Amino acid sequence: MRDLTEEELKLTPEWATHYFIDVDDDVIYESVSLCWWKSLDNPMQNYTFNMRKNKAINWKPFDISKHEFSDENFKGAAYIDADGDLVIGASEYEISCFCASKPDAIAIAKALGVTANDLI
Repeated sequence: MRDLTEEELKLTPEWATHYFIDVDDDVIYESVSLCWWKSLDNPMQNYTFNMRKNKAINWKPFDISKHEFSDENFKGAAYIDADGDLVIGASEYEISCFCASKPDAIAIAKALGVTANDLI
């Protein structure tokens, strides 16, 4: 499924967490209990499509390079490479592992675009 365009992202309601594209190329926005598309005046309550098949809305990409990791041995930059892989480096010496705290794990998940549905 394609990503939302800038225009579609601007139309996205604040309550929306997921979307999908229907057969007419219209975007249908959803949350746990609401559903809406452009031709509706108001969101439909207590009606959703199968959210497990829908794509999470990426409001703003998470910049992993700004995250300060908790492991003091880790001083390098982290980034997502052209293949979409997370690259973590160390500046003083090469490390093969590091300890990740819960905030570190959350930052890594955000950088990779992991959602709650991915963990089910």
